[in-house]
Amino acid sequence: MEEQIITSWEMRLRLIDIEYKDLEEDEMIERIRRIYIEEYGKELSVNVDVFNSFGSSVFKYDESSYDGTSIHFYT
Repeated sequence: MEEQIITSWEMRLRLIDIEYKDLEEDEMIERIRRIYIEEYGKELSVNVDVFNSFGSSVFKYDESSYDGTSIHFYT
């Protein structure tokens, strides 16, 4: 069974909040790590990737107006 990294609603809400700040990927990852320390009192011990659909070539011709961010935590 996989370990659940984000276990509180407060952390989830803070992640949603930073999604709307138009941050570069590196800055977003830095904020995620800082927020994790603030919420859990320890450093995040996994890697983090951020994918934003807005600038992706995958959605270049998509007419759905979908715009979202995916945060991937992995070891």
